[in-house]
Amino acid sequence: MSNSKNRISSILNCQNIGILPQGIKEFNISHLKINKPINYSNHAPLRLGKEIEKVFSAFVKASSNYKLIQENIQIQDGKTTLGELDFILQQIDSKQLIHLELVYKFYVYDSNQSKNELEKWIGPNRKDSFIEKFEKLKIKQFPFLYHPKTKAHFTNLNINDIEQKLCFIANLFVHYTQQNTIYPEINPKAIVGYWLSFTDFNNKLDSDNLYYLPQKKEWGIHPKNNTVWYSKKQMSEQIKIQHQRQFSPLCWIKKPNLKFEQCFVVWW
Repeated sequence: MSNSKNRISSILNCQNIGILPQGIKEFNISHLKINKPINYSNHAPLRLGKEIEKVFSAFVKASSNYKLIQENIQIQDGKTTLGELDFILQQIDSKQLIHLELVYKFYVYDSNQSKNELEKWIGPNRKDSFIEKFEKLKIKQFPFLYHPKTKAHFTNLNINDIEQKLCFIANLFVHYTQQNTIYPEINPKAIVGYWLSFTDFNNKLDSDNLYYLPQKKEWGIHPKNNTVWYSKKQMSEQIKIQHQRQFSPLCWIKKPNLKFEQCFVVWW
């Protein structure tokens, strides 16, 4: 089910989170004028983040207004890898060079997490957060362009002439009781679903629906592309197994009216 066509479509329809580190400009996939066939296939097994980078690379190569200069640039000191830059692009008309970082994340909004609004967006397993990623980009990732070893790597480029941009694609999920709430500071179009507890899954969701737990490599693809579905009782047993290892699964829902939803069923 997780074929190349569905993945390409999923990324083309994704939204940026809408928040940027100071001094960094936003890059949106819609900035690419894609007018050639997108040459991408996902035959090799890749982690989700790496697959998204490969898809984005294919988008740039299929565009008429940007050129891919380098990608996945590892900066090393001897045998030690100091860090990595995602992409160096060039805007074809202006010749402007761009250091682009690409981020693809799934976050849930936990109103009890903090008084700070941005700290409330966390990973579904509570192991990461938007604010942690944001700070890493601001303090480590973007300044790394100016590291002496990075400058030494780009012997044919003037680092000071390179503009820095961020493409932060987000799939955001809010509590099922707060779906009509306004969430300040983020792009509301990035909200794609809701989250709930295992108890609420069993008590609140309809038994007439059909359900499916996508593997992580399928996350982000629209549920309408799925062909295998299970009953609520079957799904409840699968979720219970996931929760035993403290993993919050993503769940796709197919309603009798052929509408689709997606939610995280959190273990915490």
